[in-house]
Amino acid sequence: MKTAQLKMLAVSAAVVATAAVSGLAFAAKGFSVTPEQEATVKIGMTVAEVRAAIGRPAHSLKFRKSPGGTWIYDVNEINIPATHTVFYVDFGPDLRVASTSERLETNETEF
Repeated sequence: MKTAQLKMLAVSAAVVATAAVSGLAFAAKGFSVTPEQEATVKIGMTVAEVRAAIGRPAHSLKFRKSPGGTWIYDVNEINIPATHTVFYVDFGPDLRVASTSERLETNETEF
């Protein structure tokens, strides 16, 4: 009986560990990025390369007269209270990164 309980405990621990690792991997692959991940985005990267490097954006938009779209990510870092940093990836008409920028915004800013 004791061996069965130990096996069940080991299986439960493995399931919890797998779920925790999966959750961290998901968090690291979309919506928000770290400053280190920002640095991996380079001019000329394709949409697919950016998505593979830092995941899905929190928001994306396309202005009527802009040549390509813009992906917006929240940056995971400690900031001034009531503010947050946002990372922008601008794509050109060829759907390659044309520019990147970062901006400190207040928490009241809406997209």
